[in-house]
Amino acid sequence: MSVTAATSSTGPSPYPNVLQSRQTTAEQRQIAAAAVLAYRGTLEQENALLVENGALLSEDEAKRLQRRVDDQAAANAAAAQLRDRACEVVSSVQDDERREEGCTIDIFHAACDGDVAALDACVRSGVSINAIGQPDPARYNGVQFKQRWLFRAPPLVFAAAFGREEAVRFLLAHGADSHATSTTGLRARDYAVGRGYDAIVRMLASGVPQ
Repeated sequence: MSVTAATSSTGPSPYPNVLQSRQTTAEQRQIAAAAVLAYRGTLEQENALLVENGALLSEDEAKRLQRRVDDQAAANAAAAQLRDRACEVVSSVQDDERREEGCTIDIFHAACDGDVAALDACVRSGVSINAIGQPDPARYNGVQFKQRWLFRAPPLVFAAAFGREEAVRFLLAHGADSHATSTTGLRARDYAVGRGYDAIVRMLASGVPQ
């Protein structure tokens, strides 16, 4: 019996996993859930085929197979519960920060979150749309990060890396350089290609919002 494992992403990652994980989209969560269900379904199909073909499992083998099905179902439920709780915590922290700081966030933070209104406010206040930097760790994720990390990039790279289509569209419309690179030498398009954000890849290839 062989089970094909899901291929892990090899695309460039601008952030530590803990920061990237809180930015997963609904589509990505649906894909992950579908993969788990497909794996569980495969186990059940294998059991059914064995019975159909008269290849009866021993009692121990049947128990092991059922245990795998049950463990996968339990893992799926636990992951969903943990994800929902994490979202609640992040939302609470963000709400508190917004109340205390009047929704003032830097352009890099806004690009990561796809917050077009905040991007517009930054541009209107005179912030360079092609500035190289990073979100303020204390304000972006103060609970987990207390110091800066080495990665820096223009807002367009952050928006593309997190799949923020509306933010990418806004930045391009306001003159963002699609060829600007991060400190690792990668462009926004490189991150979008590596993560399968096709709509963003097309926008960046043309250099104009679509």
